[in-house]
Amino acid sequence: SRGKVYSACNAAAITFGTALTATGVTFHLSNPLNSPVDLVILHAAVNIITATTSGTLVLATSFHSSTAPATNTAITVVGGQGVNGGGYGQAYSVSTLPVAPTAHRVLGGCVATVANVSAVVRDDINGAIVLKPGSQLSIQGITIVGTGICSMTWEEVPNQ
Repeated sequence: SRGKVYSACNAAAITFGTALTATGVTFHLSNPLNSPVDLVILHAAVNIITATTSGTLVLATSFHSSTAPATNTAITVVGGQGVNGGGYGQAYSVSTLPVAPTAHRVLGGCVATVANVSAVVRDDINGAIVLKPGSQLSIQGITIVGTGICSMTWEEVPNQ
């Protein structure tokens, strides 16, 4: 109700990567270098649409104090009150990160089967991950070959 909670979600299916990479094509939340806020991550989710090779989805973090992500394809950020835009967090479906991310937390995974059933994996992070200015949080795959839709929700809190 105070207008400080935001979310973003892919509008089209993305392809999971098979290893952590700086050239990710999944979902990336970025806190710009000169941002006056920290992004306190509340929730992340993935709907796995297809998986032809078993694997894991992780939340991966990266930080660089002087270089911003490049070659970005923006995802619309929506305020908690249903208004598009606003806030400082930037979401991307394609991004060249300043550095390759480091696996931070397991989000979920999928076992490939002949009768592959879609699955939603979710993580109620509840503030356990905080993005300082110049950092990114990505949803990326490790060994998984498949497609899905990703989303993330965060609160913007003045940084100290």
